[in-house]
Amino acid sequence: MTPNAASSPRVTASPGESPAEVATNVVETYVKAFTALPTDTANLDSALGSLAGETVRAEIAAQLLELDANGWTREGTPTVASLTVVTSDPDGTPPTLSVVACIDSSDVVLKDSAGEAIQGGPQPRRALNTYVLQQNDDGSWIIVSHSFPNDPAC
Repeated sequence: MTPNAASSPRVTASPGESPAEVATNVVETYVKAFTALPTDTANLDSALGSLAGETVRAEIAAQLLELDANGWTREGTPTVASLTVVTSDPDGTPPTLSVVACIDSSDVVLKDSAGEAIQGGPQPRRALNTYVLQQNDDGSWIIVSHSFPNDPAC
């Protein structure tokens, strides 16, 4: 994995890396970059533009707008507990990977405008996330799609 030093993270595959290693590096970098975002959307494109495609950035913008509108903040960092490559098309135009990752949010706390933890009843702290990754012409990888399976338990 080679994240660039620029403001927007960029991940390229090293020679010999397996699809699972590439996907893990991309998803872990994305989760860290997403977690570091402030609740405003002003710098979203520069912060994630080299790692998340337009559709994924729009999804994130909606989440950030909801946080901002409610005066909520997030604390803590989710982690990638596991990741499975579902499909790999290295010869596609462009090359793609579809993966399912178990994201563990046990350390993430949502707080209201007064800084109090928001208690919303029992919520799963781990959830499956489905990502489609695409390799760009420059060799870097970008997440172009994000969704949840019908049963997100992991």
